[in-house]
Amino acid sequence: ETAARFTVRMDLAKQPWFKAPGVVTGEAHVDSAGGRIPGIAFQLGADGLTVQDAAIRSVNAEGRLDWPVLRIERATLRGTTGEELRGSGGWDFRQKAVIDATVEGEVRGAALARWLPASVAFDRLAIEGRAAGPLASMTQSGRAEVTGLHLAKLNPMNAKVSWSGRGPEVQSFS
Repeated sequence: ETAARFTVRMDLAKQPWFKAPGVVTGEAHVDSAGGRIPGIAFQLGADGLTVQDAAIRSVNAEGRLDWPVLRIERATLRGTTGEELRGSGGWDFRQKAVIDATVEGEVRGAALARWLPASVAFDRLAIEGRAAGPLASMTQSGRAEVTGLHLAKLNPMNAKVSWSGRGPEVQSFS
């Protein structure tokens, strides 16, 4: 049963702390379950964001906080040049552990060009990744495919990589 509902709508262009046009909206439902810490189900979205000259078409997330576990059921980031990244997962604050985190999607090179060295460019990066467990021993794996990769004086190429590991170590890379 919902004990309280909170909604928010912020026009970031009207706040004085930093330049970031865009609109953020959200809703949270707080529910009580007899004597325990209330749970919070939430939805958060943002449209038309520009932060430090980086434009993002939209960001959306749905999740739930049942202390000490925060779960993101669905999150999506859409860029202005056709990018889309989707993810889900969670975090256990007591155990300091990632819970079944996933990310997948693709990014266009134009979206990241400002942060790449002048001698590096690409057309498209498709990525899939997974992680789970306590930070020190977290299992992680993924794969990426880059098309139209330009490196210095080499001819354009495509590349595929995959990896897996535990904690900060990559145990397999190909």
